[in-house]
Amino acid sequence: KDCIECSYTPEKGCSPEESGMFACCGDGSRCPVDSNQLPVKNYYLSYTMEYTTNASAVKPVRLYVLDGSNCQIEYNIQADEANPYQVTEHSWTSPASGEIAFTVGHVHNSGINISLLVNNEIKCTSIPTYGTEVGKAGNEKGYIVEFSSCSDGFSIKAGDTIGVKAVYYVGYDDQTGSG
Repeated sequence: KDCIECSYTPEKGCSPEESGMFACCGDGSRCPVDSNQLPVKNYYLSYTMEYTTNASAVKPVRLYVLDGSNCQIEYNIQADEANPYQVTEHSWTSPASGEIAFTVGHVHNSGINISLLVNNEIKCTSIPTYGTEVGKAGNEKGYIVEFSSCSDGFSIKAGDTIGVKAVYYVGYDDQTGSG
C-alpha cells in the first residue's frame, strides 16, 4: 500500500519529507516486483449492446473530467491530527449548455466523499466503499472497491459555475477503513 500511495520507504530513494509526492512514486507510480514471473492469464469481458441504424435517433455525448486538485499531478494532502478533515476543491465556468446524464466521483485512500456542484448547489455526492477482507479480490481490505454514482439528470447552462469538492480524513486514527 505504501508503494501505490507514494509514501516514503527507504528503498525508494526519496526523503521522508517527500512522502506522498512524485519523488516517492518510483517508476511511473508502479510498485517494484520480484523476479518471479506469473503465468500469462487471459481475461474476457462480456457485455450487451443496443444499437440503431437510425442515425437521427443518436445524440452526441461528451465526456468531461473535472479534478478537485486542478490537475496537480501526485497531489498530496498532508496528515494533520489537529484538523483531520481536509477539503480540496476547484471550480470552473461552464463553456456550454447541456444535460448531465450521469456523474460519479473518484477519491484516493482516506477519501470520505466527493461532490459535484452547480452554482454552489450539490448535484451529486459520490461516497467510496472500502474493502473489508484481506486477500479477497474485489473487497481488498483498506482499498476503495466501489463508488456511489448519480444517474438523475440535470441541466447546466453556459456560464454556470461547476465545482468539485472532495473531503479527506487525514488524522492519524484513520476512520475511513483505508488504514
